[in-house]
This record gives sequence, structure tokens and C-alpha cells, in this order.
Amino acid sequence: MRLLFTQERSLRMLKREIESVSSINFVGVRRLLAMKVYTVEEYGHPSRHVMVLCDKNMGKLECHCNFWKIQGFPCKHMFFVMKLEHLLAIHGSVVLKRWTKEAKSLEAYVVKTDDGGDRGFLLRHGALHSTSRWLFFLGAQQVGLFTSALEGIRRLCATVESEFAKGVHPTRSKACGEIRDPIFIRRKGAPKRHKRKASKRKCSKYNKLGHTKRTCVEGRPQKGKGPDRMSWIWNKLTRDNAMR
Repeated sequence: MRLLFTQERSLRMLKREIESVSSINFVGVRRLLAMKVYTVEEYGHPSRHVMVLCDKNMGKLECHCNFWKIQGFPCKHMFFVMKLEHLLAIHGSVVLKRWTKEAKSLEAYVVKTDDGGDRGFLLRHGALHSTSRWLFFLGAQQVGLFTSALEGIRRLCATVESEFAKGVHPTRSKACGEIRDPIFIRRKGAPKRHKRKASKRKCSKYNKLGHTKRTCVEGRPQKGKGPDRMSWIWNKLTRDNAMR
């Protein structure tokens, strides 16, 4: 976990969701082609059903509570399904990049475009196919949803066909590869501060470098100059006796 997440707060919230898996009960499961639709419920709320979609082949995991879209990591319902499917690792598609170690990687801010070739076609085709599967699932639930979804798909097909007939504008294709300023990510810990240059020792009395006021020799009588102490005491005693 610590190799994937960077902030301690997100790690604590993730552990809380993992510990809440014990409060989830299994209701049922359905299979749609390679995708499984799990229906679960929380302890204490038997009438509140939550659907979780799981596709191990595509590495796709979605939950209707939308917790993972807001917080950026899986919810307790998704962890419950991961336990049933015996998944050993958290897939990168359900973790936002801002919580990972790759948040400051330059590759995350460069949009790679590949307009030509079979590789780009297969990548775009797979992305559209995985996105449309959820639309097909919802549209097949009711007759009204099926009609509105079918009409929307037909209108979208007509729009895409007209755009394809006109061709792609060259300025739009170049704008996709533009490198923009990266998003500022604040990491844990106190902000770094620049160290101040150490000032040299200076005398506060004469404002000179190399010594302090206590060790200053300016203004003090130097050795070998001035009256001797013993002669000064003798002269003082002589003056006192003369005054008597």
C-alpha cells in the first residue's frame, strides 16, 4: 500500500474502507459476456442494493456508489468484489494519479497522439468499446431507456459520419500534443526553507570582526605600558603617610 499511495490521510481512509468489507453482504451476481454484475447490500440497510461491475480480462471495476470517482480510490463494495474474485492487487484504473508516486512524472502531463497506424486504431477502438458497454447495460434495463439510448446512438453516428467525411482540421490535431503546466501536487511534510548564511562573530562595542565584546582588547591597558601595580600601591601608601 505504501508503495502506491503517498499521503498518510489517504492511506488511513483506504484502510478504513478495507476494514468495512465485513459489513457487506452478498445478494447476487449476473454475467454479461465477460463482465460480472454483483449486487451487494450493507449491514443494517437490506433494501439498499449497490451494483458493482467487474471485468477481470479488461481490468475494469466500477461501483454505483461513485465513492471511488470522488475520493480517488476503491470503496468497500469494490474491495468486497475483489475478495470474491481473488484479486491480489488494486488495478490502476480505480486509483487517481494524484494519490500515487507517479503524480509528478512528466509522462502524466504529455498527451501522446497516434493518428496513423493499426496500434492507434486498436487503442481507440478498445476505449470506445469499454465505454459503450456500460451504456448498453443501462439501455437494456427498460423499454424507455432502450428507445432513448437507441435514438441518441443514431444521432451520434450521424454526427461522427459527417465529421469523418469533412476530415480532421490540422490545427486541432496539433493542439492535442501540447504540453501544459503540470498540476501542483503538495507532498507530505513541512515545506523546505532556504538556509540563511551564518554571520561572522562581531564585536558589539566597536563593530569589528573576529572577536566579541567580552574578548575585546580595544580601550584596555596593554601589558608593558602604564604604571606598575606595585609601584602604584607604594605611591598611594606614601601619599597617605604624608597627609598624616
